[in-house]
Amino acid sequence: MEEGKRVSPSVPYGYYRNPNNKQELLVYKESSNVVKRIYRLVIEGCGVTQIADILTKDKVLILSAYAEIHYTENNHSSKKRAIEDPYFWTPTTIGYILAKKEYMEHTVLVKTICLD
Repeated sequence: MEEGKRVSPSVPYGYYRNPNNKQELLVYKESSNVVKRIYRLVIEGCGVTQIADILTKDKVLILSAYAEIHYTENNHSSKKRAIEDPYFWTPTTIGYILAKKEYMEHTVLVKTICLD
């Protein structure tokens, strides 16, 4: 971490680890297009609820459904929860994506939350 290397076992939606260098994240074209589309819709004036509705209507896989296919190394759970609808996006998920610093090409290290 002191060297600026990734220490998180998770990989943000739209990325995957370089098989030759686990510190490097590479872009999945399909899911990165979804992230770009979300940002484009924000620029066009859409809110998070409207964006969620658009992605749901267009049958875009939600993050957990996409992860089951592409991020099997991130599944640390011994119990898999069934996904009711793999295409039902929520405004919370859109907000989560918009808040991720990684999409701005920032490396996030030593992130903590203090409640005083």
